[in-house]
Amino acid sequence: MHVELIRYTPDPEELIAEAYGICTDKPTIPLENIPGLIQKGHLSPIEHPTATFRIAGISRACSHQLVRHRLASFSQRSQRYGTEDDWVPVMPNTIADDDPAPEDHRSTASEVFSAFMDDTKKTYERLRDYGIPDEDARFVLPNATPTEMMMSCNFREWLYIVQLRGTEHAQWEIREVVARVHKQLSEIAPNVFGTVT
Repeated sequence: MHVELIRYTPDPEELIAEAYGICTDKPTIPLENIPGLIQKGHLSPIEHPTATFRIAGISRACSHQLVRHRLASFSQRSQRYGTEDDWVPVMPNTIADDDPAPEDHRSTASEVFSAFMDDTKKTYERLRDYGIPDEDARFVLPNATPTEMMMSCNFREWLYIVQLRGTEHAQWEIREVVARVHKQLSEIAPNVFGTVT
C-alpha cells in the first residue's frame, strides 16, 4: 500500500485562521485557537484548504468504500482502458495468517484464497485470448484486485473521513489508508488534524 500526499493548499492553517477571522470580525485568529473552534463545531473555515493523495496498492473493495465520500474528487485507474496483467491480489491478514495445527490436514485459508485468485487470473486471461474486450473481461475480477487512485477533498471532509474510517469499527484496509492520510495531514496542519486521536 502506498499513500502519498502530493498536493495541498500552501499555508493551510493561515488560510483557516483568516477564515475564522472573517467569521469573528477580526483580521485573523491565533493558530492555537483552531482546535478549540473545531471542537465547538465551527467547521466552515476548514473547508477552504484542500489536499490531494495518491493511493496505490489498495483493493477494489477498499476503493469502493472511499468513493462513498461524495464531497471528495476521485480519479481511479480504469479496468476498461487498462489491463490487469500480472496483478497481485490484496490478501487480508486474517486469511494470510491462517495456519492450521500440524495435525489438521486441511488447506490454509491463504492456500484456498491463492488458488481462487490463480483461477480468476487464468479465466481473465482466457477471456482476453478469446478477443473479449478488457471492459468485459474485467467482470470476472474480484474485490481483491489492486487499484490506484487520486483523491482530493477539503480539510473538513478529510477530518470527517479520518474520524469515521479511523476507528476500530472500520474495515482494516481503509483504516490503514486513513491512518497514513492522518499522519501526513497532521504534519502540515497539526491544529486541525491533531484534534483527532
